[in-house]
Amino acid sequence: MWIMIAGPYSAGAPTPEARAANLRVLNQAAVEIFRLGHVPIIGVNMALPMIEAAGEASFKEIMMPVSLALTERCDACLRIGGPSKGADDEVERFQTAGRPVFYSLAELRTAMAIGEDRIPGLDVQWIHGAPDCALTTDPPLQVHAFDKDTYILRQSKCTHFEAPFLYLLFGSDRALLLDTGAGNVPVRSVVEGVVAQWQAIHDRSDLELVVAHTHGHDDHVAGDDQFRGRPHTTLVEPGVASVQTFFGFRGWPEEPAVFDLGERPLTLLPAPGHRDDHIAVYDPKTRLMLSGDVFYPGFLYVDDGPAYRRSIARLARFAASHPVRYFLGCHIEMTRIKGLAYRSGTTYQPLEHVLQLLPRHLAELHAAVERMGDELTRTVFDDFILEPARA
Repeated sequence: MWIMIAGPYSAGAPTPEARAANLRVLNQAAVEIFRLGHVPIIGVNMALPMIEAAGEASFKEIMMPVSLALTERCDACLRIGGPSKGADDEVERFQTAGRPVFYSLAELRTAMAIGEDRIPGLDVQWIHGAPDCALTTDPPLQVHAFDKDTYILRQSKCTHFEAPFLYLLFGSDRALLLDTGAGNVPVRSVVEGVVAQWQAIHDRSDLELVVAHTHGHDDHVAGDDQFRGRPHTTLVEPGVASVQTFFGFRGWPEEPAVFDLGERPLTLLPAPGHRDDHIAVYDPKTRLMLSGDVFYPGFLYVDDGPAYRRSIARLARFAASHPVRYFLGCHIEMTRIKGLAYRSGTTYQPLEHVLQLLPRHLAELHAAVERMGDELTRTVFDDFILEPARA
């Protein structure tokens, strides 16, 4: 693979000696990547000879345009060092494209140890419906392995226009299925196929399965009945009381809870506002925040404005103190055109937005709802639309 190394060069380095020291750190990381069998790429190394030829006045003209162009040619990114807007801009290019970003050589080595095909990323073409669903060849549920213990399922829009995303996470003791879809699909058999595959690889049997929900709306719980009575399965019924009791929440909605899958503790954050029993799930292993219908590239329907505002603030505080790679919601309703969504009910979305949102997107929403206060108003953003309920 080609791996870009992103870190400070001129940031915080006012002298040539300081810049040379920063570049030395980048090149030392490059040596490690080369010894792992990959091609290290540093934008500074590409740009500096051109800047030397063109003159120091060309620094801004050449440095970042060259570095950002290189991001399009690389498969992954290693972000190291201290603050740097340029490095962060490079990282954002990878995150937006769904390509993996690592934050230490140790993390990169771990990923390499399980094989290149297992490096987590979201550079994937989701099934997105068809002009004529009678002729579609899409499966009812698409399964994508984000990594060897994390699976993302997407329901076909030809089975239900909501086309929700479901999440299946494995730990050493149990697996968690988050949501069961909008109905009309064999979610149990698909999930059992993934579980059987995981158990065969790990020489396990009878792994406990916990079936829970981001929240209790119909398009997230319609497959629940398929799991009732299934051996080695616990179904957490929707509703605040059931969710609080099972996961051990104390001080809902302000205090989070921890649910350990076995060597994989998840942090569950109450996130009411869309519905009163809504939760978001943070996985430190993958640095994913599964944000349900509270935050995703689509219509952010708000039933309780003050509760929603507090939930977004809660997520923003958490994200400020924990590394979040992506926010992954349960739907895609936006197009690739800024501020433009598909109409509700469509069953064909050939130009849909990517699934993932980034921490900067949450910061944008947080700032907006704080300005509005508890009286939220409909607002169109580039990547989502805030849609408060009408009184």
